[in-house]
Amino acid sequence: MILLSDGVVEGLQEEEKLVRLEEYISRLDLMNPREMSKAILDYSIQLHKGKAVDDMTVVVAGVWRN
Repeated sequence: MILLSDGVVEGLQEEEKLVRLEEYISRLDLMNPREMSKAILDYSIQLHKGKAVDDMTVVVAGVWRN
């Protein structure tokens, strides 16, 4: 499960940037929630020209069945 605050997508006015973020997330090949959330946050900051435009929060939770 991935939760993004509005700050992560705020400022991505161009539809192309939002689609790029969605595609990036779908291509992530990480299993560790901490690594995944860091990668998503770093990519979002990159799309925002290297600046955090607002509070930016990414929460990733993994659920595994034994």
